[in-house]
Amino acid sequence: MGKNALEKDIIEQSIVLLKNIYNDLNKAYYDEIEKYYHSVHRGIQSFKKSNSNINKPETPFAQKMAVVEKKDSEILNIIENQNWSVAPKLINQLYIQFTDLIQFVDYKDLYIKYKVNTFSKYFEYFNELGYYHNIKENVDIKAVQKYWRKYFHKNIDPSLHIAYAQVYGETNERLIHQYEFNELVLPELTPIYFNGFYSDKNVYDLLITSEHHPENVLKRVNGQYFDGDSNTISRKKALELYHLTKEDVIAKKSYANDGYSVDKLKYIDNDFYHNDHLADINYLEEHWGKDFIVQKVIKQHNVMAAPHQDSVNTLRMVTLRWGDRIHYLLTYARFGSDGSAKDNGGEGGICVGVSPEGYFKSFGIGHKGQVIYTHPTTGYDFSNLDKVPNFDKCVAFVKQLHDRILHHNYVSWDIAIDTEGEPIFIEMNFRGPVWKYQLANEQSLFGELTEEVLEHAAQKIKNKKNNSTSVKDD
Repeated sequence: MGKNALEKDIIEQSIVLLKNIYNDLNKAYYDEIEKYYHSVHRGIQSFKKSNSNINKPETPFAQKMAVVEKKDSEILNIIENQNWSVAPKLINQLYIQFTDLIQFVDYKDLYIKYKVNTFSKYFEYFNELGYYHNIKENVDIKAVQKYWRKYFHKNIDPSLHIAYAQVYGETNERLIHQYEFNELVLPELTPIYFNGFYSDKNVYDLLITSEHHPENVLKRVNGQYFDGDSNTISRKKALELYHLTKEDVIAKKSYANDGYSVDKLKYIDNDFYHNDHLADINYLEEHWGKDFIVQKVIKQHNVMAAPHQDSVNTLRMVTLRWGDRIHYLLTYARFGSDGSAKDNGGEGGICVGVSPEGYFKSFGIGHKGQVIYTHPTTGYDFSNLDKVPNFDKCVAFVKQLHDRILHHNYVSWDIAIDTEGEPIFIEMNFRGPVWKYQLANEQSLFGELTEEVLEHAAQKIKNKKNNSTSVKDD
């Protein structure tokens, strides 16, 4: 009997024993229960030992095993103390965990064969959605691995390719998984040590654009206050400006990216409130610290507001400096959910791909890669979305902005659309969830430039290795 067959046999026997135990609890056959359960316990220990090589912390498998071991310990404690009242619930919970594990064993050979990284969060996302269940039918993984070995001489985790094939029914070798992008490609495109220089939202209007951005109310930089035009002011003056605003505002940390530490403050009866808390200037300082910015809420175009009006919904637009020009790569729209002011995909928002001509796709992608046709909070049907207002102007706008960023060849832009259809700069990012960019847009990140970009990255990595070897030889 092979290893996987043995593991499956252990789990199947344990499932049968758990069913017997559940039935015997109703009959109070406690001696039989103890005997059966100790066999289950030995099976858990054997299964854990058999998979010790993949039982690493913070992996989906390890998390499942942690739950199994916790339930196992609780049930052993019940048996020792003869406290049977909570036993049925725990036995049922352990049964559910075993049914998950047997599915893992069924597909483990495929994961190993196709080099799927079962340690990553993407495995957890896509496995939960069932994207791995038709690997052999939906995607040509041999072609994917051959394509990537040509540049980096190693196999990659094909999870994104598998998910893409599940959604679109075809193989796209050019897709760039998040790991390869972060570790192999991005470092060869742009120096990360300049990220901090361009990431402070308090200087966006000074360094990047003095027009087409949200109206600033006040700024705080290292504890010092400034007005909306970056003039130094006292704390007393900051308090005055804050309360003269008399409308809802957005407060955000100036160094946080992707919607983190961004929230709406509602103006009610001459005071600001944050999640039902009075948000006076002391609250701002306590909650957002020494570096933050307060801005007036953007009044957005009705097309962008339609799926979820509580959030300022933005376009995530990606550009690349390549050769002597700025290339536009792709766009998706981000719509908030659950009444949140944030549109961020990682905060539960939905991403909807946008075609090169500015038309929305008829479905969105959730934060785990699930396909969503109607907004989960509002019920809005994404197929009813009109074209992005003035999309050509938005593309020209981000290309113009990128011209002002000298150190970074790759930039992701967050752009809102005001009531007049004008693009409004919100912030820029230098990484971003590229797996979601591609999955939402039905295309590879770099499109027709992919081979040039990968060849460039591979050559730079090779040169670094050669230079490192030469230094050692000296």
